[in-house]
Amino acid sequence: MSTTRDWKSIFSNIQPGLLEAGLEQIFVQPLLEELNFYAPNNQQKDKEWSAKLDGQPVKVKPDYTCWKTDDQSVPPLLVVEDKKVHPSQLNDAIQQVQIQMRVTSATFGLATNGLEYQLWQRHGKVCVPRTVVSPLSVETIENTIETLKNILAKPKTALTVMFWNEKGGIGKTTITANVAAALALKSKKILVINLDFQGDLNAAFGLEPRLEYRPFITLEEVFQKVSANEPVEINQLIRTKHFKIRSSTFLQQQLVECALDIIPGDYSFEMILESWSQQGVDVVKRFIDQQAAYTYDYILLDVAPSLRDLGIAGVVAADFLCPIVDNQGFAVDATLRVLKTLESNMIIKELSVPVPVVNSIVFNPRLQTVGTVKSARAKVEEKLKSLNINYQIYALNNYVEIDNAAATGLPVVFHKPGSKSAATFNDLVRSIFGVE
Repeated sequence: MSTTRDWKSIFSNIQPGLLEAGLEQIFVQPLLEELNFYAPNNQQKDKEWSAKLDGQPVKVKPDYTCWKTDDQSVPPLLVVEDKKVHPSQLNDAIQQVQIQMRVTSATFGLATNGLEYQLWQRHGKVCVPRTVVSPLSVETIENTIETLKNILAKPKTALTVMFWNEKGGIGKTTITANVAAALALKSKKILVINLDFQGDLNAAFGLEPRLEYRPFITLEEVFQKVSANEPVEINQLIRTKHFKIRSSTFLQQQLVECALDIIPGDYSFEMILESWSQQGVDVVKRFIDQQAAYTYDYILLDVAPSLRDLGIAGVVAADFLCPIVDNQGFAVDATLRVLKTLESNMIIKELSVPVPVVNSIVFNPRLQTVGTVKSARAKVEEKLKSLNINYQIYALNNYVEIDNAAATGLPVVFHKPGSKSAATFNDLVRSIFGVE
Protein backbone atom coordinates (compact mmCIF):
# COMPACT_ATOMS: atom_id res chain seq x y z
CA MET A 1 0.00 0.00 0.00
CA SER A 2 1.18 3.52 -0.73
CA THR A 3 -0.34 6.97 -0.18
CA THR A 4 0.49 10.25 -1.87
CA ARG A 5 0.81 12.16 1.39
CA ASP A 6 4.15 13.48 2.56
CA TRP A 7 4.17 11.54 5.82
CA LYS A 8 7.81 12.39 6.44
CA SER A 9 6.92 16.08 6.57
CA ILE A 10 3.81 15.37 8.67
CA PHE A 11 5.71 13.42 11.31
CA SER A 12 8.52 15.96 11.41
CA ASN A 13 5.88 18.43 12.67
CA ILE A 14 4.54 16.16 15.42
CA GLN A 15 6.71 17.45 18.23
CA PRO A 16 6.41 16.79 21.99
CA GLY A 17 3.94 19.19 23.60
CA LEU A 18 2.00 19.84 20.37
CA LEU A 19 -1.57 20.65 21.44
CA GLU A 20 -4.71 18.84 20.27
CA ALA A 21 -5.72 21.45 17.71
CA GLY A 22 -2.32 21.31 16.07
CA LEU A 23 -2.21 17.51 16.09
CA GLU A 24 -5.67 17.35 14.51
CA GLN A 25 -4.71 19.69 11.68
CA ILE A 26 -1.31 18.13 11.04
CA PHE A 27 -2.09 14.43 11.53
CA VAL A 28 -5.57 13.30 12.64
CA GLN A 29 -7.54 14.90 9.80
CA PRO A 30 -5.19 13.52 7.10
CA LEU A 31 -5.32 10.08 8.76
CA LEU A 32 -9.14 10.08 8.71
CA GLU A 33 -9.16 11.08 5.06
CA GLU A 34 -6.85 8.14 4.30
CA LEU A 35 -9.47 5.97 6.07
CA ASN A 36 -12.13 7.46 3.75
CA PHE A 37 -13.82 9.74 6.29
CA TYR A 38 -14.36 13.16 4.75
CA ALA A 39 -16.00 16.25 6.25
CA PRO A 40 -18.85 17.04 6.13
CA ASN A 41 -20.24 13.98 4.29
CA ASN A 42 -19.40 11.24 6.79
CA GLN A 43 -17.47 13.06 9.50
CA GLN A 44 -18.33 15.61 12.19
CA LYS A 45 -16.04 17.53 14.50
CA ASP A 46 -16.94 17.98 18.19
CA LYS A 47 -20.50 16.67 17.88
CA GLU A 48 -22.17 16.40 21.30
CA TRP A 49 -23.97 13.19 22.27
CA SER A 50 -25.98 12.27 25.34
CA ALA A 51 -27.35 9.00 26.71
CA LYS A 52 -27.89 7.12 29.95
CA LEU A 53 -25.13 4.75 31.02
CA ASP A 54 -25.96 2.44 33.91
CA GLY A 55 -28.89 4.67 34.77
CA GLN A 56 -26.90 7.91 34.81
CA PRO A 57 -27.13 10.68 32.16
CA VAL A 58 -23.82 11.16 30.35
CA LYS A 59 -22.73 13.70 27.72
CA VAL A 60 -19.68 13.30 25.48
CA LYS A 61 -18.10 15.26 22.66
CA PRO A 62 -15.68 13.09 20.62
CA ASP A 63 -13.06 14.99 18.70
CA TYR A 64 -14.37 13.27 15.56
CA THR A 65 -17.49 11.21 14.85
CA CYS A 66 -17.32 9.20 11.62
CA TRP A 67 -19.93 7.24 9.69
CA LYS A 68 -19.48 4.43 7.17
CA THR A 69 -21.64 6.32 4.66
CA ASP A 70 -23.14 9.81 4.47
CA ASP A 71 -26.22 8.61 6.38
CA GLN A 72 -25.70 10.25 9.77
CA SER A 73 -29.05 9.09 11.12
CA VAL A 74 -27.52 5.70 11.97
CA PRO A 75 -24.97 4.97 14.73
CA PRO A 76 -21.44 5.99 13.75
CA LEU A 77 -18.76 3.51 12.79
CA LEU A 78 -15.93 5.33 14.58
CA VAL A 79 -15.30 7.95 17.24
CA VAL A 80 -11.86 9.50 17.70
CA GLU A 81 -10.30 11.02 20.80
CA ASP A 82 -6.92 12.71 20.39
CA LYS A 83 -4.72 14.36 23.01
CA LYS A 84 -1.68 16.58 22.98
CA VAL A 85 1.59 14.95 22.02
CA HIS A 86 2.85 13.50 25.29
CA PRO A 87 3.29 9.85 26.39
CA SER A 88 1.12 10.34 29.48
CA GLN A 89 -1.92 11.41 27.45
CA LEU A 90 -2.81 8.14 25.70
CA ASN A 91 -4.44 6.41 28.69
CA ASP A 92 -6.77 9.36 29.16
CA ALA A 93 -7.77 9.17 25.48
CA ILE A 94 -8.39 5.42 25.81
CA GLN A 95 -10.63 5.87 28.84
CA GLN A 96 -12.61 8.63 27.16
CA VAL A 97 -13.08 6.81 23.88
CA GLN A 98 -14.62 3.80 25.64
CA ILE A 99 -17.30 6.01 27.20
CA GLN A 100 -17.83 7.79 23.89
CA MET A 101 -18.41 4.49 22.08
CA ARG A 102 -21.17 3.51 24.49
CA VAL A 103 -22.88 6.90 24.46
CA THR A 104 -22.78 7.23 20.65
CA SER A 105 -23.30 3.48 19.96
CA ALA A 106 -20.22 3.63 17.72
CA THR A 107 -18.71 0.31 16.72
CA PHE A 108 -15.10 1.48 17.04
CA GLY A 109 -13.09 4.02 19.00
CA LEU A 110 -9.63 5.32 18.11
CA ALA A 111 -7.40 6.88 20.77
CA THR A 112 -4.15 8.66 19.91
CA ASN A 113 -1.61 11.14 21.23
CA GLY A 114 0.30 11.42 17.95
CA LEU A 115 3.02 9.12 19.25
CA GLU A 116 0.88 5.98 19.64
CA TYR A 117 -2.63 4.76 18.95
CA GLN A 118 -5.02 2.02 19.97
CA LEU A 119 -8.25 0.90 18.31
CA TRP A 120 -11.16 -0.40 20.40
CA GLN A 121 -14.40 -2.16 19.46
CA ARG A 122 -17.73 -2.09 21.29
CA HIS A 123 -19.87 -5.18 21.95
CA GLY A 124 -22.95 -3.95 23.81
CA LYS A 125 -21.67 -2.57 27.11
CA VAL A 126 -18.24 -4.14 26.72
CA CYS A 127 -15.43 -2.32 24.91
CA VAL A 128 -12.32 -4.33 24.04
CA PRO A 129 -9.04 -3.48 22.29
CA ARG A 130 -8.69 -4.61 18.68
CA THR A 131 -5.04 -3.59 18.49
CA VAL A 132 -2.26 -3.31 21.02
CA VAL A 133 -0.93 0.15 21.81
CA SER A 134 1.15 0.72 18.66
CA PRO A 135 3.76 3.35 17.70
CA LEU A 136 3.09 6.00 15.09
CA SER A 137 5.96 7.06 12.84
CA VAL A 138 6.82 7.59 9.21
CA GLU A 139 8.08 3.99 9.17
CA THR A 140 4.83 2.51 10.56
CA ILE A 141 2.12 4.76 9.12
CA GLU A 142 1.35 2.80 5.96
CA ASN A 143 0.97 -0.45 7.90
CA THR A 144 -1.13 1.43 10.46
CA ILE A 145 -3.52 2.71 7.78
CA GLU A 146 -3.81 -0.73 6.22
CA THR A 147 -4.47 -2.35 9.62
CA LEU A 148 -7.14 0.20 10.52
CA LYS A 149 -8.83 -0.08 7.12
CA ASN A 150 -9.00 -3.86 7.36
CA ILE A 151 -10.45 -3.88 10.88
CA LEU A 152 -12.96 -1.10 10.19
CA ALA A 153 -14.13 -2.83 7.00
CA LYS A 154 -14.84 -6.13 8.75
CA PRO A 155 -15.79 -5.79 12.44
CA LYS A 156 -15.70 -8.95 14.49
CA THR A 157 -19.20 -9.93 15.50
CA ALA A 158 -18.09 -12.15 18.37
CA LEU A 159 -16.95 -11.25 21.87
CA THR A 160 -14.71 -14.01 23.24
CA VAL A 161 -15.27 -14.43 26.98
CA MET A 162 -13.68 -16.41 29.83
CA PHE A 163 -15.23 -16.78 33.30
CA TRP A 164 -12.18 -17.99 35.16
CA ASN A 165 -9.76 -18.11 38.07
CA GLU A 166 -6.55 -19.96 38.83
CA LYS A 167 -8.36 -21.47 41.82
CA GLY A 168 -10.11 -24.71 40.91
CA GLY A 169 -13.56 -25.85 42.04
CA ILE A 170 -14.96 -22.36 41.87
CA GLY A 171 -17.86 -23.04 39.49
CA LYS A 172 -16.42 -21.69 36.26
CA THR A 173 -17.84 -24.49 34.08
CA THR A 174 -21.32 -24.16 35.58
CA ILE A 175 -21.23 -20.37 35.24
CA THR A 176 -19.95 -20.58 31.65
CA ALA A 177 -22.71 -23.04 30.68
CA ASN A 178 -25.46 -20.92 32.26
CA VAL A 179 -24.24 -17.65 30.76
CA ALA A 180 -24.16 -19.37 27.36
CA ALA A 181 -27.70 -20.63 27.93
CA ALA A 182 -28.98 -17.22 29.03
CA LEU A 183 -27.47 -15.55 25.95
CA ALA A 184 -28.89 -18.25 23.65
CA LEU A 185 -32.37 -17.65 25.09
CA LYS A 186 -31.94 -14.00 24.16
CA SER A 187 -31.47 -15.04 20.49
CA LYS A 188 -27.69 -14.63 20.47
CA LYS A 189 -25.60 -16.98 18.37
CA ILE A 190 -23.36 -18.80 20.82
CA LEU A 191 -20.29 -21.02 20.57
CA VAL A 192 -18.93 -22.70 23.72
CA ILE A 193 -15.44 -24.23 23.53
CA ASN A 194 -14.25 -26.76 26.11
CA LEU A 195 -10.54 -26.18 26.77
CA ASP A 196 -10.61 -27.79 30.22
CA PHE A 197 -8.83 -31.16 30.22
CA GLN A 198 -11.25 -32.31 32.93
CA GLY A 199 -14.01 -32.03 30.34
CA ASP A 200 -16.81 -31.02 32.74
CA LEU A 201 -18.51 -28.83 30.13
CA ASN A 202 -19.55 -31.95 28.22
CA ALA A 203 -21.67 -33.05 31.18
CA ALA A 204 -23.17 -29.57 31.63
CA PHE A 205 -24.88 -29.94 28.25
CA GLY A 206 -25.65 -33.66 28.46
CA LEU A 207 -22.87 -34.76 26.09
CA GLU A 208 -20.69 -37.85 26.30
CA PRO A 209 -17.89 -37.74 28.90
CA ARG A 210 -14.59 -36.48 27.56
CA LEU A 211 -12.83 -39.87 27.63
CA GLU A 212 -15.70 -41.49 25.74
CA TYR A 213 -16.31 -38.73 23.21
CA ARG A 214 -15.15 -39.61 19.69
CA PRO A 215 -15.55 -36.60 17.40
CA PHE A 216 -15.07 -36.67 13.65
CA ILE A 217 -11.90 -34.65 14.24
CA THR A 218 -10.20 -34.19 17.62
CA LEU A 219 -9.06 -30.93 19.15
CA GLU A 220 -5.47 -32.14 18.89
CA GLU A 221 -5.87 -32.64 15.14
CA VAL A 222 -7.53 -29.25 14.79
CA PHE A 223 -4.74 -27.47 16.65
CA GLN A 224 -2.14 -29.27 14.54
CA LYS A 225 -3.88 -28.07 11.38
CA VAL A 226 -4.14 -24.50 12.62
CA SER A 227 -0.47 -24.50 13.65
CA ALA A 228 0.47 -25.73 10.17
CA ASN A 229 -1.79 -23.12 8.52
CA GLU A 230 -3.94 -25.87 7.07
CA PRO A 231 -7.69 -25.36 6.56
CA VAL A 232 -10.10 -26.61 9.21
CA GLU A 233 -13.79 -27.24 8.66
CA ILE A 234 -15.38 -26.07 11.89
CA ASN A 235 -18.59 -28.03 11.23
CA GLN A 236 -16.58 -31.23 11.69
CA LEU A 237 -15.92 -30.16 15.26
CA ILE A 238 -19.18 -28.58 16.43
CA ARG A 239 -22.08 -30.24 18.20
CA THR A 240 -25.26 -28.19 17.90
CA LYS A 241 -27.68 -28.69 20.79
CA HIS A 242 -31.34 -27.69 20.43
CA PHE A 243 -33.44 -26.92 23.49
CA LYS A 244 -37.16 -26.44 24.06
CA ILE A 245 -37.73 -24.42 27.20
CA ARG A 246 -41.12 -24.06 28.83
CA SER A 247 -40.99 -20.77 30.67
CA SER A 248 -43.81 -19.64 32.92
CA THR A 249 -45.14 -16.13 33.30
CA PHE A 250 -47.90 -14.87 35.58
CA LEU A 251 -50.53 -15.42 32.90
CA GLN A 252 -49.29 -18.29 30.74
CA GLN A 253 -46.65 -20.81 29.86
CA GLN A 254 -44.54 -20.19 26.77
CA LEU A 255 -42.49 -22.66 24.76
CA VAL A 256 -39.19 -21.17 23.69
CA GLU A 257 -36.79 -22.90 21.30
CA CYS A 258 -33.12 -22.07 21.08
CA ALA A 259 -29.83 -23.67 20.07
CA LEU A 260 -26.17 -23.25 20.78
CA ASP A 261 -22.99 -24.70 19.33
CA ILE A 262 -20.49 -26.60 21.46
CA ILE A 263 -16.96 -27.79 20.78
CA PRO A 264 -16.73 -30.51 23.45
CA GLY A 265 -13.65 -31.79 25.21
CA ASP A 266 -12.42 -35.11 23.85
CA TYR A 267 -9.94 -37.86 24.68
CA SER A 268 -7.08 -36.10 22.84
CA PHE A 269 -6.52 -33.56 25.65
CA GLU A 270 -3.71 -35.61 27.20
CA MET A 271 -1.89 -35.72 23.87
CA ILE A 272 -2.37 -31.97 23.42
CA LEU A 273 -0.83 -31.24 26.81
CA GLU A 274 2.04 -33.68 26.32
CA SER A 275 3.03 -32.14 23.00
CA TRP A 276 2.23 -28.53 23.88
CA SER A 277 4.86 -25.92 23.18
CA GLN A 278 4.96 -22.20 23.82
CA GLN A 279 5.01 -21.66 20.05
CA GLY A 280 1.41 -22.87 20.00
CA VAL A 281 -0.09 -20.54 22.59
CA ASP A 282 -1.86 -18.46 19.95
CA VAL A 283 -3.45 -21.48 18.28
CA VAL A 284 -6.85 -20.99 19.96
CA LYS A 285 -6.91 -17.32 18.98
CA ARG A 286 -5.94 -18.15 15.40
CA PHE A 287 -8.63 -20.83 15.25
CA ILE A 288 -11.30 -18.43 16.56
CA ASP A 289 -10.22 -15.60 14.24
CA GLN A 290 -10.30 -17.92 11.22
CA GLN A 291 -13.45 -19.88 12.01
CA ALA A 292 -15.77 -18.12 14.44
CA ALA A 293 -15.03 -14.44 15.19
CA TYR A 294 -17.17 -13.18 12.30
CA THR A 295 -20.01 -15.70 12.69
CA TYR A 296 -21.04 -15.78 16.35
CA ASP A 297 -22.22 -13.13 18.80
CA TYR A 298 -20.46 -14.63 21.84
CA ILE A 299 -17.76 -17.28 22.15
CA LEU A 300 -17.33 -18.67 25.66
CA LEU A 301 -14.17 -20.52 26.66
CA ASP A 302 -14.13 -23.04 29.50
CA VAL A 303 -10.47 -23.27 30.46
CA ALA A 304 -8.56 -25.25 33.10
CA PRO A 305 -7.43 -23.26 36.18
CA SER A 306 -3.84 -22.71 35.13
CA LEU A 307 -1.90 -19.99 33.34
CA ARG A 308 0.00 -22.65 31.43
CA ASP A 309 -0.71 -24.69 28.32
CA LEU A 310 -4.36 -24.37 27.30
CA GLY A 311 -4.90 -21.87 30.13
CA ILE A 312 -2.58 -19.27 28.63
CA ALA A 313 -3.91 -20.15 25.16
CA GLY A 314 -7.39 -19.24 26.39
CA VAL A 315 -6.18 -15.94 27.88
CA VAL A 316 -4.45 -15.06 24.60
CA ALA A 317 -7.69 -15.76 22.71
CA ALA A 318 -10.05 -13.96 25.11
CA ASP A 319 -11.31 -10.42 24.62
CA PHE A 320 -12.94 -10.27 28.04
CA LEU A 321 -11.90 -12.09 31.21
CA CYS A 322 -14.25 -12.19 34.20
CA PRO A 323 -12.67 -13.61 37.36
CA ILE A 324 -14.82 -15.74 39.66
CA VAL A 325 -14.30 -15.56 43.41
CA ASP A 326 -15.97 -17.47 46.23
CA ASN A 327 -16.15 -16.85 49.97
CA GLN A 328 -12.62 -18.18 50.51
CA GLY A 329 -9.96 -15.52 50.74
CA PHE A 330 -7.35 -17.18 48.53
CA ALA A 331 -9.73 -16.95 45.53
CA VAL A 332 -9.42 -13.17 45.82
CA ASP A 333 -5.64 -13.48 46.16
CA ALA A 334 -5.60 -15.68 43.03
CA THR A 335 -7.51 -12.97 41.15
CA LEU A 336 -4.85 -10.41 42.03
CA ARG A 337 -2.11 -12.80 40.84
CA VAL A 338 -3.93 -13.26 37.54
CA LEU A 339 -4.24 -9.51 36.99
CA LYS A 340 -0.55 -8.96 37.70
CA THR A 341 0.35 -11.85 35.40
CA LEU A 342 -1.70 -10.35 32.57
CA GLU A 343 0.12 -7.04 32.93
CA SER A 344 3.59 -8.60 32.78
CA ASN A 345 3.17 -11.82 30.79
CA MET A 346 5.99 -11.99 28.24
CA ILE A 347 4.13 -14.44 26.00
CA ILE A 348 1.28 -11.97 25.49
CA LYS A 349 3.77 -9.16 24.81
CA GLU A 350 5.79 -11.26 22.37
CA LEU A 351 2.66 -12.26 20.45
CA SER A 352 1.60 -8.59 20.34
CA VAL A 353 -2.02 -9.39 21.19
CA PRO A 354 -4.27 -7.18 23.33
CA VAL A 355 -4.59 -8.12 27.00
CA PRO A 356 -8.20 -9.15 27.74
CA VAL A 357 -10.36 -6.55 29.45
CA VAL A 358 -11.08 -7.26 33.14
CA ASN A 359 -13.72 -4.98 34.66
CA SER A 360 -16.20 -7.40 36.27
CA ILE A 361 -16.00 -10.09 38.93
CA VAL A 362 -18.57 -12.81 39.66
CA PHE A 363 -19.00 -13.73 43.31
CA ASN A 364 -20.07 -17.36 43.71
CA PRO A 365 -20.79 -17.65 47.45
CA ARG A 366 -21.86 -21.35 47.66
CA LEU A 367 -23.90 -20.33 50.71
CA GLN A 368 -27.58 -20.84 51.37
CA THR A 369 -29.16 -17.99 53.29
CA VAL A 370 -29.52 -14.42 52.11
CA GLY A 371 -27.86 -13.17 55.28
CA THR A 372 -24.74 -15.30 54.94
CA VAL A 373 -24.42 -14.43 51.24
CA LYS A 374 -24.60 -10.70 52.02
CA SER A 375 -22.09 -11.04 54.84
CA ALA A 376 -19.63 -13.03 52.70
CA ARG A 377 -20.04 -10.61 49.79
CA ALA A 378 -19.28 -7.65 52.04
CA LYS A 379 -16.05 -9.31 53.23
CA VAL A 380 -14.98 -10.13 49.66
CA GLU A 381 -15.73 -6.59 48.46
CA GLU A 382 -13.72 -5.15 51.34
CA LYS A 383 -10.73 -7.31 50.46
CA LEU A 384 -10.98 -6.42 46.77
CA LYS A 385 -11.04 -2.73 47.66
CA SER A 386 -7.90 -3.14 49.75
CA LEU A 387 -6.20 -4.66 46.69
CA ASN A 388 -7.11 -1.59 44.59
CA ILE A 389 -8.90 -3.60 41.89
CA ASN A 390 -11.23 -1.63 39.61
CA TYR A 391 -14.28 -3.84 39.10
CA GLN A 392 -18.03 -4.35 39.28
CA ILE A 393 -19.05 -7.36 41.37
CA TYR A 394 -22.04 -9.56 40.53
CA ALA A 395 -23.26 -12.14 43.04
CA LEU A 396 -24.93 -15.48 42.31
CA ASN A 397 -27.44 -17.04 44.70
CA ASN A 398 -28.83 -20.48 45.61
CA TYR A 399 -25.80 -22.34 44.29
CA VAL A 400 -27.14 -25.78 45.27
CA GLU A 401 -30.06 -25.37 42.87
CA ILE A 402 -27.62 -24.40 40.12
CA ASP A 403 -25.40 -27.39 40.90
CA ASN A 404 -28.34 -29.81 41.04
CA ALA A 405 -29.49 -28.67 37.61
CA ALA A 406 -26.01 -29.33 36.20
CA ALA A 407 -26.28 -32.95 37.35
CA THR A 408 -29.26 -33.39 35.00
CA GLY A 409 -27.19 -32.42 31.96
CA LEU A 410 -28.84 -29.01 31.68
CA PRO A 411 -27.87 -25.52 32.86
CA VAL A 412 -30.36 -24.21 35.43
CA VAL A 413 -31.37 -21.52 32.92
CA PHE A 414 -32.84 -24.36 30.81
CA HIS A 415 -33.74 -26.77 33.63
CA LYS A 416 -35.71 -24.26 35.74
CA PRO A 417 -36.14 -21.15 33.56
CA GLY A 418 -38.54 -19.47 35.98
CA SER A 419 -36.35 -19.95 39.06
CA LYS A 420 -34.45 -17.30 40.98
CA SER A 421 -31.22 -19.02 39.98
CA ALA A 422 -32.06 -18.66 36.29
CA ALA A 423 -32.96 -15.03 36.93
CA THR A 424 -29.48 -14.56 38.42
CA PHE A 425 -27.86 -15.43 35.10
CA ASN A 426 -30.31 -13.34 33.11
CA ASP A 427 -29.38 -10.40 35.35
CA LEU A 428 -25.71 -11.27 34.87
CA VAL A 429 -25.78 -11.05 31.05
CA ARG A 430 -27.85 -7.88 31.25
CA SER A 431 -25.50 -6.23 33.73
CA ILE A 432 -22.17 -7.30 32.23
CA PHE A 433 -22.94 -7.41 28.50
CA GLY A 434 -26.00 -5.17 28.20
CA VAL A 435 -28.06 -7.96 26.61
CA GLU A 436 -31.74 -7.54 27.44
